[in-house]
Amino acid sequence: MITDLIANDIYPTLKLVMKHMGVDAGYVKKPMSHPTPEMEAGATAIYEKYFKN
Repeated sequence: MITDLIANDIYPTLKLVMKHMGVDAGYVKKPMSHPTPEMEAGATAIYEKYFKN
């Protein structure tokens, strides 16, 4: 899971995965990058792979 998070830009991806889990982690602050559609798709894939039952 760690390698998947790192490959997808860890901080925005963690926040997006947490959002899928129902946790409002807020937004990414500068200098971190804002999530792109590709990051959102990657976060959804990570959530479904590791957390969705």
